[in-house]
Amino acid sequence: AGVWYFIGQGADLPGTLAQLPAMMVLGGLAGWMMGMEQGVALVGLIAQEEWERERRSGPPMIGF
Repeated sequence: AGVWYFIGQGADLPGTLAQLPAMMVLGGLAGWMMGMEQGVALVGLIAQEEWERERRSGPPMIGF
């Protein structure tokens, strides 16, 4: 599903950001502020990879 799905669904934004790797958050904010679609797409891909890795290694960081 990816991080943006949860943000779009009204997840607790500060709590969500607090649980993401700092570089991912900074990259996402930088890409969003500069309006760089490629940057946002790249961060989305990284976020999805992180999500899959977390889901395989243990309980998900963001619960349903």
